[in-house]
Amino acid sequence: MMWIATGPLFVGWIGVVLLIAEASSAYPVLQLAFLIIPIVAIWNAVAIGAKRFHDLGWPGWLIVPGLIPLLGHFFLFFTIGILKGNRGDNRYGYDPRRTWSSGMVDEQ
Repeated sequence: MMWIATGPLFVGWIGVVLLIAEASSAYPVLQLAFLIIPIVAIWNAVAIGAKRFHDLGWPGWLIVPGLIPLLGHFFLFFTIGILKGNRGDNRYGYDPRRTWSSGMVDEQ
């Protein structure tokens, strides 16, 4: 699921950056978008990473080791990109692979 979320996001951001780079010569105000795009892209990446750690049953703040050059990137790639999530619900919520037909109801 994580790759399904990050693949189109990555391609979309590349497309937006290319469009703004092309149009910024005609419209200088679009250069301001180059300040906003990295903030939004980082926010999205951190949110997806934290959600993925929650899927593993781990706290979302484990995204922080990704700031360590090389070693942190390997850690994030392995944990977020390769490890399988927990089967069933955990303390962070229900299993997203569970469907309505298998009994996912709002249990109060």
